[in-house]
Amino acid sequence: MTINALFTAFCAELAEDVPAPLSQRFTLAALWHDLAALVGETPPPEVAALVDGPAPHPRPVGAAKWLARDRDPDTAA
Repeated sequence: MTINALFTAFCAELAEDVPAPLSQRFTLAALWHDLAALVGETPPPEVAALVDGPAPHPRPVGAAKWLARDRDPDTAA
């Protein structure tokens, strides 16, 4: 899969839950995790731990699920 095809698929997936995915900010761990899933690979344990573990900063990693949550003021952290 080419880089352009991968990012096209990634943006299409994000667009289902995230407005204007190209203008969103993501951690490298979240990007790695989601792109690995798109090509059927398992990310390294340290990447999965960052995405699935507690957030180290105000915007948690795990791009799509957290950005969708941030849009709802009743569930935002």
